[in-house]
Amino acid sequence: MKKIGIILIVMFALLCNNNCKANSYSPDDSAVESLFNKASDISSSPFMDYTSIALFGKKEVHEGAEDKQMVAGIVAVAQFVTVIGWFIPIHRLYLGVGDAMEKILIGYICTGSGCGMILLVDAISLLMDSEGTKYIGNPKFLMWNDQ
Repeated sequence: MKKIGIILIVMFALLCNNNCKANSYSPDDSAVESLFNKASDISSSPFMDYTSIALFGKKEVHEGAEDKQMVAGIVAVAQFVTVIGWFIPIHRLYLGVGDAMEKILIGYICTGSGCGMILLVDAISLLMDSEGTKYIGNPKFLMWNDQ
């Protein structure tokens, strides 16, 4: 019975493969070129420069603090993607944690950053912070918890 099922699956795949031919496709170069010509250039847009977030109602930003939190947020995203930060909170060490270094290291190592969820919330909080200094030197394990 398994052999018949496998044979049917292979035959179905071969039939589908014969009907899907891309060699007859050819893009219309003039249409593609006209779309590029009609497109607007956004390379100098304020959305491309993270320092211009102040345009969106950001309060007073302390010199260098925005950059430090932005870098920590980007590092946190990279840590989440690579799974390294689930156990080593590099972004927290970069921001400083005061006297709570051991507590935070042990918490991240033992919980795996809450299976990555704490790290993800950290990254979002760092990137969305409206003050620019809220998380620098924060000794709490859950840095975004206000209680």
